[in-house]
Amino acid sequence: MNHPNYYRIQGRPAIFIWAETVFVNREGTYKEIRGLVENYTGTPPFIIADLLPRIYRNWILPTNPNFQGWKNWAVGRDRADEYIDAYTGWIGFFGVHNSSWSIPLSKTEFQRDFLKLYTEHLMAWKEYSESNGKCFIPTVSPGFIKTWEDGFIKYPIERDVKRFESIVNIAMQNLGSCGELRIDTWNDFYEATFIEPSIKEGFQYLEELLEILTS
Repeated sequence: MNHPNYYRIQGRPAIFIWAETVFVNREGTYKEIRGLVENYTGTPPFIIADLLPRIYRNWILPTNPNFQGWKNWAVGRDRADEYIDAYTGWIGFFGVHNSSWSIPLSKTEFQRDFLKLYTEHLMAWKEYSESNGKCFIPTVSPGFIKTWEDGFIKYPIERDVKRFESIVNIAMQNLGSCGELRIDTWNDFYEATFIEPSIKEGFQYLEELLEILTS
């Protein structure tokens, strides 16, 4: 983290915590992480937490009566939130696996209405995050499927460069106060979320990003 090329946000070494709600002792974990980084670098880390729910759980929005239950489980069970600087999600907020929770959307509805749901999701969570003193960091992804097995992903979305262009533009309109955008992922070919150049697709996802980010 002391290396000059280590990624920093607001001058602080950035750490992304994936699936952070699985921590048994969130408060103690974050406190220890902060202390270790500050001891070695002289600067507290900028901690980004994968905390926000997927789009298919769209009833867990701040405007929904079920929100308080989610907040008590994800945020309010300890004081870990004091150490978190930014809220984000994972894989463009796509739906992931078969859940025992009651899901109000069919796969067809989710895929058909994804851009609308994505926009509503980002707007709601940006407002919630920023109003609670946390930077909102939107996440984008080219798609989400399993390339060698079936059954795990309940709401798969095939890779599509034009849809990727649309979601990046939507995300850019909903950047939080720290101005960050997360791309999931660089090279996860197994789940087909990669933007790394490939023999089949060439550089088209990087070229799309370049066009959007420099226009």
